[in-house]
Amino acid sequence: MIDAKNTKIFLSGLLLEELQAQCVNGGFEVYRAKQILDGIYREGVVETDQIRNLPKDLKEFLNPAFQVHNLSVVERAHSKGDHSIKYLFRLSDDELVEAVWMPQARFKTICVSTQVGCPMRCSFCASGQVRFKRHLETHEMVGQILAIVADLEKGERPGHIVFMGMGEPLLNFENLLKTIQILKAPWGLGIGARKITVSTVGYVPGILKWIEAGDKLNQVRLSISLHATQDKTRSRIMPINDQYSLSKLWATLRKYSEETGRLVTFEYVLLKDVNDRLSDAQALAKMLEEIAHSVNVIEYNEVAGTGLERSPRGEDFVAELRNLGVAVTYRRSKGRDIEAACGQLRGKFIQKTYGGLRT
Repeated sequence: MIDAKNTKIFLSGLLLEELQAQCVNGGFEVYRAKQILDGIYREGVVETDQIRNLPKDLKEFLNPAFQVHNLSVVERAHSKGDHSIKYLFRLSDDELVEAVWMPQARFKTICVSTQVGCPMRCSFCASGQVRFKRHLETHEMVGQILAIVADLEKGERPGHIVFMGMGEPLLNFENLLKTIQILKAPWGLGIGARKITVSTVGYVPGILKWIEAGDKLNQVRLSISLHATQDKTRSRIMPINDQYSLSKLWATLRKYSEETGRLVTFEYVLLKDVNDRLSDAQALAKMLEEIAHSVNVIEYNEVAGTGLERSPRGEDFVAELRNLGVAVTYRRSKGRDIEAACGQLRGKFIQKTYGGLRT
């Protein structure tokens, strides 16, 4: 909530009741908190002195101690193909994170990062090549969304939020949970829970925390990055599988399904000669029989240095799943011309700016 570098309190990291307490402590009426948050989330102000309907003495109270967020845009990469925009943000400690604006035909989505770097080390992911530095605070996650909305044409707003950027969201569970509260709240961004998706590599303790959170995460969508149906293959491309094998993951997902009554979305990136054979599709269909699900089969956005390639078998793989009765969507790669895979823009910027010496 408070940045150690400048000791500011970040409004984008506060719940309504927390800001109400700040107002009362400063000698102001409780209702002023709602006015401040309306300025941020309804009117899109980026500086506290721009908030309308506030008395002068309240603005003077806010200005030295409070800030909306502290992210600055380092680079933007615009896709000519699908109109995606990849953002690279600098944080107050000079670390860099990415987020993506994806204005699809059916809905407009922002993809948010949850950590600086990622400790999961998935072999196909550019974020896995970035040394893990730290968790993002709530105001840094909400700030990604606010900074993108402020940068778009007036009236453009996201209909969906996906936590699929840099990092493993469930390792940063408490900050993630608070962020989702702000996203859902009528005084916040007012995004419906069903339009919020959290993607995990299968971090079992985090899924168990999700179950324990109960109503706080009710209707929020859980997405599992699966990518393989055999432990040997999955461990090769996703080291987390050595700690939480497919059998452990499946036992946890059965518990999740039973206690929440929710579908699980499975993400399956097709990698040439790794997980893209028809036998893999058949094994996937068999695995999913006992869990209510949907499946997104995804074209691989190739990352240099991984030794992994995009599969040419996507259409056949998806057709086989559909023949076997699996509810599947085939997602074509977005933003290939702007290196929109997680971590790619950050890596390119660091190579250009620091000669690749920084990780």
